[in-house]
Amino acid sequence: LELAPEWVNTRLVAGELYQMRGEHEKVVTMIRGVHVPWTGLGAETQLVIALVRLGREEEASELIDLIMESEDAFLQAVVLAALGRTDEAWSKMESIEFWSDWPTFGVHYGFRNVLDPTGSDPRYASLLEGVKKSWGFD
Repeated sequence: LELAPEWVNTRLVAGELYQMRGEHEKVVTMIRGVHVPWTGLGAETQLVIALVRLGREEEASELIDLIMESEDAFLQAVVLAALGRTDEAWSKMESIEFWSDWPTFGVHYGFRNVLDPTGSDPRYASLLEGVKKSWGFD
């Protein structure tokens, strides 16, 4: 952050690290207003997760609507999972046929704590297998 404090990728990654550590207020501070084009609405989704976990769902409502109106099934699923709508999230996730770079990163690292918070959901292991197959790894 000291080297490139305004670079959106730096702020996104710092926000992801804060998210993984459960420091949701820091996520809000770091990511609010950040848009990282190569992630679609990835930064905005991180912000939604943080706001929901802080009990500020109303504050996140416009971003939730924006993500749910997008064509990004992966980020829609992440938002649904963050909102506690787990079965809907998994249904949405199962509809994904090709996994591009950002969702692949997100499912392995950036959103793992939202998609498999207990670390024991068998659907998560199945999802990882589907991602590998999408990339041609068996």
